[in-house]
Amino acid sequence: MKQRPNIGVIIPGGIGTGKHNAGVPVLEQLVRMLSADFNIAVFQLFPRNKGYTTEGFELVDVHSSFLIIKVLKFFVYLLRSHRRRKFKALHGFWALPGGLLAVVAGKVLRIKSIVSVLGGDAIAKKKSWK
Repeated sequence: MKQRPNIGVIIPGGIGTGKHNAGVPVLEQLVRMLSADFNIAVFQLFPRNKGYTTEGFELVDVHSSFLIIKVLKFFVYLLRSHRRRKFKALHGFWALPGGLLAVVAGKVLRIKSIVSVLGGDAIAKKKSWK
């Protein structure tokens, strides 16, 4: 049986957060779909709600009130995880901070990095251009 590749996903937040754990539903759905073909570890830069659990992927909370501590914690958690599972790629969502962290970490670890720059199109109301 072929082993599934390991992918690290970096997001600012949006899984198991917000009212009723709604977070960003399309983001969680995407991660769940990816977990069918890949071993996914999601590094989230804000804490999930108490009692929220995941199924099919690992969710690592990286949070601190201080930006520099949050970034340092992220790299420590990522390096530990990479040592254990050897990521094939890192996928950062949004340019900042996820995309930047994915590119920098990808360069350091010498693995591929992907950046998805999502916009307001997912939530924007339809506008008339008259």
